[in-house]
Amino acid sequence: MNQLQTSCTLGEASFNSLQRCPPLPRRRHLHLVPVHRRWKGDRARLVRWLRSWALVLMVLLLAPLVALLPPVQRLFFPLHFQEELMDAARHTGVDPSLLAAVALAESGFRPEAVSEQGALGLMQLLPTTGEWVAHEAGLPWRGPSSLRQPEVSLRSGGWYLAWLLRRFDGDQVLALAAYNVGQHTVDDWRVQRGALGLPELPYPETRFFVRRVLLARERYQVLYPELRLSGPEVVLARARSGG
Repeated sequence: MNQLQTSCTLGEASFNSLQRCPPLPRRRHLHLVPVHRRWKGDRARLVRWLRSWALVLMVLLLAPLVALLPPVQRLFFPLHFQEELMDAARHTGVDPSLLAAVALAESGFRPEAVSEQGALGLMQLLPTTGEWVAHEAGLPWRGPSSLRQPEVSLRSGGWYLAWLLRRFDGDQVLALAAYNVGQHTVDDWRVQRGALGLPELPYPETRFFVRRVLLARERYQVLYPELRLSGPEVVLARARSGG
């Protein structure tokens, strides 16, 4: 009985001590406290906070406008080997802007580029295709290493692209798709599916490639007015391409 009374006494003492303790302050969630109250009395800190957010908003608003400036767009659509590219366009009859767009999509204008399938150079031609093009077009062929030379790669790739455009009756979508996956694959698609446009191309990577090339061609035409053949050059190019 004494033990029970002692336990009750201790319990009452603990309860009384808890009652005498000051209540714990409520923790305010900072995200629920208005800014002017959160930093009340700290005006300098508030001004810095407002300035930082104003800068962020300004960047978000101006970034799309800055991206439309030609100098900025040229960073995303660069132009290299312009002399070799224009020479290839004159000899093959392919629009220089289209050649530049294919080189950008295929290799990023890197002559040393090599794909997992073994395609080489600016225009990413397989050695077997490069040798066949050299034989058909009368171009010099000194082995696969020739495709690492920008002038050879652009001339060979331009001739092959012009050949595909003639084969598919000038249809750029089909010609570019064949450049990406091979002419026989595109032939099989046409047999199985009939008429093919960009949305009907079965391979997502091929659709992406064709869409990217066509978009890049439009940008090159706007950003680089010098990528145009003169009147006599157009006539000569069309005669050489059979157009």
